[in-house]
Amino acid sequence: MKRIDKLTEEFRTKYEQFIIGCDSAEDIFRWNKDKNGEMDVYFENEILCVIVRLIVADGEIGEKEVEYLNKNFGFRYTAEDIREMYEGSREELNNGFYGRIKKDVSDLNEIGEKFASAFKELLGIITGIVLESDGYATDSELSELSALKSIIEG
Repeated sequence: MKRIDKLTEEFRTKYEQFIIGCDSAEDIFRWNKDKNGEMDVYFENEILCVIVRLIVADGEIGEKEVEYLNKNFGFRYTAEDIREMYEGSREELNNGFYGRIKKDVSDLNEIGEKFASAFKELLGIITGIVLESDGYATDSELSELSALKSIIEG
C-alpha cells in the first residue's frame, strides 16, 4: 500500500472519531451551536478550507490532489469546482486564515485537550496527503506547510 493510501485511511478513521467527538461536545453543551452552527459542519468546512488552500498554494489544481480530496470526503469535485470554490472564498482563505485556525485550536482546547490534539493531527495528515498527491512540493506549498506546522506544533 502506498504511503498516501495509508494516510488516507488514517485520515478517514481519525476524522470519523473527531466527528463523533463533535456530536458528544454538542450533547454536553461544550459547543455554542447558536453562535457557531453545528460543530461537525463547522470543522468539516475548516478542514476543507485547509485542503483548498494547500491545493491552490502552488498555483495549480492537480487532478491527483482533487482525486484524493474526493476519496477522503466522498465528494465529487472537479479541478474546476475547486478553482471556483477558491475564487468564491479567496478573501476568507487569504485574510487571517491561520489566525482563525489557531483560534479553532484554542477553542478546541477549552472543550478538551484531546479535541485540539485530534484536530491538529488531522491537519498534519491532510498536509501529507495534499503534498504527496501530486508527487512534489513547490516553495509555495512548503510555505503553507510551514505555517500549518507551527500551528500543529504550537
